[in-house]
Amino acid sequence: MKDKISSIYLIVAFAVIITLPMICFEHKEDAVSYVQAKTLAAKPAVYAEGKWNADFWEEFQQYVGDRIGFRDDAVAAVLVLKYYFFGVLDIPDFSMGSNQNIYYSNQFDQIDVYDGKSKYTMDEMSEMAQNVEGMQQALSKLDTDLYCVYIPNKEGVYWEDFYGGKIAIHAESSRMDDFCDFLEKNTQVKAMNLKNIFHEYKDQMMLYYKVYDGSHWNQNGAFYGTQAILQKIRKDYPEINGIIPNDYTKKEIDFLGCMERYKDV
Repeated sequence: MKDKISSIYLIVAFAVIITLPMICFEHKEDAVSYVQAKTLAAKPAVYAEGKWNADFWEEFQQYVGDRIGFRDDAVAAVLVLKYYFFGVLDIPDFSMGSNQNIYYSNQFDQIDVYDGKSKYTMDEMSEMAQNVEGMQQALSKLDTDLYCVYIPNKEGVYWEDFYGGKIAIHAESSRMDDFCDFLEKNTQVKAMNLKNIFHEYKDQMMLYYKVYDGSHWNQNGAFYGTQAILQKIRKDYPEINGIIPNDYTKKEIDFLGCMERYKDV
């Protein structure tokens, strides 16, 4: 009798496992998966525009595979397992450095930029400077000053860790460093580069989020960046107060990282 009941439980459990994903099938036409960072495949047509769809079966498999119930949960679980057990970051648009720092990598070829292979030409910098000067002139008519501040990307500060330490040679200046220098030397634009400030503090503390965010500065970076910006502005407006570390109480809190956020998807 016990064996019979166990068999029934097993059959029921198996039926639930098989049918539940289909019951939870995603039918919404324009559904998006934020875990997979894509729009889900659309329902294919068997016959369209006066002819049979030769790719129907392939498109149908993609449709079912994208929309079957709990797919996002399964994908998230695999991502977490790869990260915690194998040290592999398999998330679109992100890469992991040698010290498990997470970097946003869906832009230009950052390696070429930070090893000095990709530079702006003088003509390009001149055109960019003209655009900035145009903004400055428009704001001046509104009795407003323009301060052009370059905040380096995370990989521009922690370049030795970026892409797992694959950048063997780091150029003294990136193309944005060159552009800031160009603005200072050739225009009346009030430009400043926070790169040297960040390099001064980077070995003392993390200035960017390590795993929570792949590109933005954390509270430390925001503090020292704001401090440097205010020092620049105070040359024109001395009545503006600066900020010092003693003005604030430092408190450490637990923060969800990029991978940990997938646990609750």
